[in-house]
Amino acid sequence: MKTTLSTLLFLCLFAGGAFALTIKGKITDETGAALPFATVLEKGTANGTSANGDGYYTLELSNGAHTLSCQYIGYKTVTKQVNGDATTTVNFQLNPQTLEVKEVTVKANGEDPAYPIMRKVIERRKYHEQLIRTLESDIYLKGTLRLQSKITSFMGKKLKVNDQDAVNDGLGLDSTGKGIIYLLEQYTQYAFKAPSKEYTRVVSVRQSGDPQGLGFNTMPPIINIYANNIKIMEGLNERGFISPANSNAFLYYRYKFLGSYMEGDRMINKIQVTPKRKFEPLFTGYVYVVDDEWVFQSVELTLGKESQIQNIDTLRLEQYYVPVAKDVWTIHSQVLYPVLNILGINISGNFLTAYKNMKINQPISDDRFAGKIISSYDSSATERSAAYWDTLRPVPLETDEVKDYRVKDSLYTFKKAKQDSLSRIPSRELGVGAFLLSGPTIKVGKNTWSMRPLISSIAYNTVEGLNATLGLRWDHRINEDKVYALELLNRYGFSNSRYNALLKYNYALQDPAWKGRTWRFGLQGGQYVYQLNNNDPITPLINEAYTLFGGQNYMKLYQARLGRFNVSREWGNGLKASLGLAYEQRLPLENTTDYTFSDKQKVNLTPNQPGTLPLFEAHKAAVINASISYQPGWKYTQYPKYKSPQSSDAPVFTARYTKGIPNIFDSKSDFDKWSAEVEHKIRMRLLGRLDYRVMAGGFLNRNYVGIPDMKHLFGNQTFLANPYLNSFQLAPYYKYSNTADFYVQAHAEWHLGGLLTNKIPVFRRLDWYLVGGSNALYINKDNYYAEVFVGLENIGIKMVRFGRVDLIAGYESGKGKPSVGVRIGFGEVLWQLLGVKNTRGE
Repeated sequence: MKTTLSTLLFLCLFAGGAFALTIKGKITDETGAALPFATVLEKGTANGTSANGDGYYTLELSNGAHTLSCQYIGYKTVTKQVNGDATTTVNFQLNPQTLEVKEVTVKANGEDPAYPIMRKVIERRKYHEQLIRTLESDIYLKGTLRLQSKITSFMGKKLKVNDQDAVNDGLGLDSTGKGIIYLLEQYTQYAFKAPSKEYTRVVSVRQSGDPQGLGFNTMPPIINIYANNIKIMEGLNERGFISPANSNAFLYYRYKFLGSYMEGDRMINKIQVTPKRKFEPLFTGYVYVVDDEWVFQSVELTLGKESQIQNIDTLRLEQYYVPVAKDVWTIHSQVLYPVLNILGINISGNFLTAYKNMKINQPISDDRFAGKIISSYDSSATERSAAYWDTLRPVPLETDEVKDYRVKDSLYTFKKAKQDSLSRIPSRELGVGAFLLSGPTIKVGKNTWSMRPLISSIAYNTVEGLNATLGLRWDHRINEDKVYALELLNRYGFSNSRYNALLKYNYALQDPAWKGRTWRFGLQGGQYVYQLNNNDPITPLINEAYTLFGGQNYMKLYQARLGRFNVSREWGNGLKASLGLAYEQRLPLENTTDYTFSDKQKVNLTPNQPGTLPLFEAHKAAVINASISYQPGWKYTQYPKYKSPQSSDAPVFTARYTKGIPNIFDSKSDFDKWSAEVEHKIRMRLLGRLDYRVMAGGFLNRNYVGIPDMKHLFGNQTFLANPYLNSFQLAPYYKYSNTADFYVQAHAEWHLGGLLTNKIPVFRRLDWYLVGGSNALYINKDNYYAEVFVGLENIGIKMVRFGRVDLIAGYESGKGKPSVGVRIGFGEVLWQLLGVKNTRGE
């Protein structure tokens, strides 16, 4: 019975497909030029399609008679009758829309007729914004990025002809250096339920040159032009963009009535939208308003550098809406046109999303959104054939896109075979740059041997004098989910004549079915040198420079003979925990050299024992520490072979506990230290973003606390900024170290984005942004430290933006006048290069 029903169903589907009416054609203007992404609709329905960039379209209909309307922003709609049961060619030629400017009565205040029209749109803004309570739709996405000129130079360096040709071949470009560098097609089924439930099922995805490409786990959003503040996509502007239909739009925009025209029995008003002020997150362009219904029929809006857009140069948004019921208009197609210039490389593109089989405001069961899976892929999503895409694709491929698939897919097969053959051949990075900065490496199969770079291997301090560290590492990847590493650090101080060696073993295990769900184990043993504050507030290289040039030996060291074990677990759902055990024999160290480049600077040198701390005495310490952290609200994408988490915008809560255990192998440590903290980033749209970290802690027991176990501030006495939300940028390194019963520590930063600086001519063109905030520690009324700062961030050019400069005032207990200083930050890249830790640990 089941087989019979399946056969009948197949025959019915086959019959329906065999006798379907397929309409094909091209859409051009009056000169014969293609009208890219024009819309063709079956009149009286929401069924339709979009043309490709060359103006060609394909539309599937049922057999019989139909009325087609072809529409393009700024052009007259053309209607044609079709009747058939096979493939039929229907071409459309559209003429520019003739706008009729009616006689209007100009009021005494000289108000343009666009203003009363936009008032009525804004009055109904909230209705249209919240109109769609549920939505189900099939969505087809095609995204293309094209190189617009030959790559002749990179980062200011002119490339040789052979290198230019190699780049062309590697990217699959033509002889002129133009061509497609990214091509993606994706078909998904999307469901939405107000206010915020979403689910995306990726049925199929195809990326040129990468058969394993996964595309977008969630589709580019349907941009709600009626929202007061519009977020188009990540990375463009954290403040969002102000809609032309914003409730306070007249404070931001000027409107000009350009005329009206009839489309069927509806009058469409064309209105020009212009920002009142430059360098605000505002659009420029045109909106088309349906008279009497006061709804957008289409929009054509552009963002540019004067809109404070980031990472790209311009972005044009085109949307076309269709009526599906009385007073209900829904999106039919959306196209985004990005243009960017990266280091002299000009790229432009288009991302078309077409919507079909829409169901609006119909009941959707909450079971559709059950669990925390926001997106899932069909098991064969990346394995669909070219024939499958030919039958599914609602928008024909352009000529160069057809070629790109053919060339890139063949190139991928060739490169994959070549990589497989080369994988057995050792690869080496043994150049001068590798030895100096990144570290030389040799890789053979699953094994990688490496050495620490010289920049972090040769250093100078007043305790060891010139010291050299030979760091050797072996990584072995058992498989994609299991890897272990063995590292040996050999360190010798030429002034104190001490050799230290530390052996480390680390093992990581990744759940193959759940990315981010991992176990990590670590073992350490040997003798080594550590800073009194184990969070390493100053790096060896910076300390070396300050010591040699200024006689300021900020780094304070001790020696430990130790054994450590730690284990950490991440559940891949926002929860993670760690446990560590350590036994150390801690020994004090003293300065053994006073060498500086200038004898005058020697008077600035200080003992290795900070004067603000108790005397460091040799002792043994058995310590256990534990931490747990949780961020609620994580959601997931179910890929064909694994689940991948997506973190939320919720706060991160963390608790830590450290216990010094006495009388174990003569351990003298006897203390209980705790801390709890919350860290959060709050997006405030036009007001920017507020980041904060607040923590409290203290010692429940402090019978014996070694200096490394005290509560230390992450201080800073150099001109280079330490990691933000973690540091006190002017605080002396050990002045506020303590064993207090209770303390409170807080860090807050307000990132204003373009707010305020967009009023300053120089800064608004440079896209430099204001940042301000405060760091504070409070123990009691007689022991506190606070600093306030204001600075500029986003310093740099184009997409290379990592600089920040702050002016800081520090207020200390018992001190009348604040200390004032400037700190320069270069972000994560420099911190990693210099070995700066950006940890939140205690």
